[in-house]
Order: sequence, then structure tokens, then C-alpha cells
Amino acid sequence: MVDGGGVALGGIDGEAEEIGDTPGISLAGLCFVKDAVARTQAINQLKSVLITADPALREELAGLGNAELFHTCARGSRM
Repeated sequence: MVDGGGVALGGIDGEAEEIGDTPGISLAGLCFVKDAVARTQAINQLKSVLITADPALREELAGLGNAELFHTCARGSRM
């Protein structure tokens, strides 16, 4: 498994491109970490909205994993 922080500091292969005066920080690694944070924020916001949703809808979506929940809601349709 690739650690996002490890990627940001050392790159996947251990040889990161430098950003400015900061050696060893990979631009690709920082983008990886940024994307992971954005995904986490999106799913957390979605789940917070579902707390106040109709109970029938909550029950319908309760068994879905994060990716399936996100895609189902993005489609705008129930299962």
C-alpha cells in the first residue's frame, strides 16, 4: 500500500522532483494527498446531508459503501 504522506515526501519510487527550495517533496505526491483529502471531505459532506434525509431514503442507502453511495447519489436515482 502506498502511504500518501510518504508519496508526498519521497515519491513512489523514492526519487521525488523538488518543488521550489523544498527538497524531496513530489508534486505528484502532493496532488495524491490533496485528492484523498477532497474525496474524504466529499463523502463526509454527503453523509452529513443524509442524516437529515427522509428515513426511507436513509434505509435504502444504509448498506452502500462509500464509492457506491457517492455514485448512487451522483446519478440522482434510487437503487
